[in-house]
Amino acid sequence: MAYSYSVAEEICEDFEDLIDTEFHFEGRLLMAERVLVAPHDAAQCEQFFSACMAGADAAALIADYEGSDFDVIIVVSEADDATALSYLRIAAYIADKGVHYNFPE
Repeated sequence: MAYSYSVAEEICEDFEDLIDTEFHFEGRLLMAERVLVAPHDAAQCEQFFSACMAGADAAALIADYEGSDFDVIIVVSEADDATALSYLRIAAYIADKGVHYNFPE
């Protein structure tokens, strides 16, 4: 699901409490490292994530993003290997955990 920037930013703020929390997802024990507004498009989201992991500033990358569809991602590490970083979209987390969340409009 794509969001406007302002809605994605609000969702991001609502889920910042996940940072430094361990949780199971698809049989893996993960640690939430960051919650970020990201491009919605899969390829652009992957490029955004890679750039962030290479040290680029997420806020600057989003400011330069020319699209209008955004998402929220949770950057996670394997609980036993903090260097194994990946991400999952907030919708996948919500669906997996059965979180009842009223998305902002």
